[in-house]
Amino acid sequence: MKISDIQESLGIGDFIKKEDCIFLEHSYDCYINKIYCHEDMLIYFTAIQNENYAESMRKVHYIYTCVNEGEGGSMRFYELYRIKKEITVKEAIKKELLNVIEYKKIEDVDKESNAPYFDLEKVETPGNLEGRLIVSLNKGRNMCTTYRTYLKKEVLAIEKEKTSTKFSSYEEVFLSYNELKKVIKDKKWQDMLSRFGGVYLIHDKNTGKNYVGSASGKRGFLQRWEDYVENPAGGKDEKGNKKLVKLLNSEMYGNKTGLKGKEYAEKYFYYSILQVMSLPSNKNDSSIKKVEARWIKHLGTLELGLNNNY
Repeated sequence: MKISDIQESLGIGDFIKKEDCIFLEHSYDCYINKIYCHEDMLIYFTAIQNENYAESMRKVHYIYTCVNEGEGGSMRFYELYRIKKEITVKEAIKKELLNVIEYKKIEDVDKESNAPYFDLEKVETPGNLEGRLIVSLNKGRNMCTTYRTYLKKEVLAIEKEKTSTKFSSYEEVFLSYNELKKVIKDKKWQDMLSRFGGVYLIHDKNTGKNYVGSASGKRGFLQRWEDYVENPAGGKDEKGNKKLVKLLNSEMYGNKTGLKGKEYAEKYFYYSILQVMSLPSNKNDSSIKKVEARWIKHLGTLELGLNNNY
């Protein structure tokens, strides 16, 4: 089987024109020493390119990123990006588009560099092939491939989707922000999360702080967690719990990472359920709120965590 047989799963010929994308291969060294431990940095490695690759990127609007895995002459497709605009590295740092603090852990960057920087936006493929599609390696040293060339590549494997997000029980729910975004679109999860309300926990892996919240709407946990997918602080128009807002949008409550908003949540936020309860039969039922208050008190999230609503 060749790429041409699964091109619709990659979105080629659908929302991406064949002449409007290139496939960029990252080196094996990048995979082992950088991407393997810092997969969220892939977007920055793709954004900063030398002039040779930058010239190819200027001709298209979409970049498929692949990583040479160094075994058996194969590479794995990781992420698809849309190019929003081109600026310089210096401008990207000034506009806080480049997370210098995290980036410097694995590679230095000249803060005054006028080298090209491509502001990228991650796009999901229709076939959800990110991290699962393995194809034959490019021959020679050409690490930038057009669609017409990539079309002929052999598909070596399409790995099964990870089962870590398979629903087993409410007690076992422990989801990263990225996993949360996926499961709320899954019919099984939608069914189970909408049946009950109750009390949930948001754990910030970076600071160790916790936030206790409650779900009492008509669609229970599903309704509340859909809000977090739109805005990790839980409110509308970037509003929400005050401490969460400050944590996500400024250097407050231990956030010294340089990451903000969804980028911070994607790396550090985890969601679990503390207590499952029946949904209230009327608006005046405060039973869930009372249980939420008890959990906040027991876990100390008002004094030491991210709660400020009690």
